[in-house]
Amino acid sequence: MKLDLSKLVEIKPRLNKLIDILTKELLDKEKEINSMNIGLVTFINMEPNKETNKDFGYAKIDGKWGLCVRFKGAKPEDERLVAIAHTSMHDRITVRDLIPQLIDKMARNAEKTVAKLEKDLGLEPGNY
Repeated sequence: MKLDLSKLVEIKPRLNKLIDILTKELLDKEKEINSMNIGLVTFINMEPNKETNKDFGYAKIDGKWGLCVRFKGAKPEDERLVAIAHTSMHDRITVRDLIPQLIDKMARNAEKTVAKLEKDLGLEPGNY
């Protein structure tokens, strides 16, 4: 039986180009987030209405901060982080619309962290 790949051959160049454009967009957003210099690990569920083993977030991978997908295993030591540029095409498409939610969660985490540090250090809010 011979496979007819003609439809895939036809669409492949357009699909590859669009994924390259999407990846550049994600990396540009990552660069913008990195410029804020806020090193707070933050994750959100990639599919909030489903139980999945994947989260989208911002974390340090191999000494570099960036957008990533966290794959959760049966045990915490099985957890794996994959930089956004190295995730599957499906994951990159999925996370594109989740960036505003991630930024909101990062902001809430930063506010909680500031409040805790101010309290722990005995400092008046914003007065230092």
